[in-house]
Amino acid sequence: MFIISHLLFGWVIGNYSLLEKRDRALAVAAAMAPDLDALSYVFGRSYYEAFHHEFFHSIAFCVFITLLMLPFAKEKIRGGFGIFAAGLSHLFADLIGTSWPMPLLWPFSSHYFTIGGILSEQIIYNVINPLAGLILLIFSIMIMVEFKRTPVEIVSPKYDRRLVNFFMLP
Repeated sequence: MFIISHLLFGWVIGNYSLLEKRDRALAVAAAMAPDLDALSYVFGRSYYEAFHHEFFHSIAFCVFITLLMLPFAKEKIRGGFGIFAAGLSHLFADLIGTSWPMPLLWPFSSHYFTIGGILSEQIIYNVINPLAGLILLIFSIMIMVEFKRTPVEIVSPKYDRRLVNFFMLP
């Protein structure tokens, strides 16, 4: 899936888990964190292909990132569950939205999981990804209407307010 999809998964989970602003930001970061392994592309495509969708795309990494972020959460219990769920959303999205195999159960199993052998790449990339994006966009609009905020609040409350006011009818 695209990074914006992961961002929106974290945003939706953070909002519907009724998290505080800081915890919503942590949920968004946790949803995007497994793609830190994409930085291996800096060293070339061969490194990217060797390291992307490896350790960072495992449940163990989601536990690690949750424990790393938990001290910064305002609400420890709900925030922890929200952060962990957001990290897992990345794995789920990549499992159904890519054909890349992932070691979800690493270090307990060396088995790689993929939907690639079940669905064709045309279905994955031309049906599932756009459909997931549309669903995430609908949920994001619902959040904007219900809670009067967008993901922009994470970086600029001022511009978030302007964006919400622009789209909301008087």
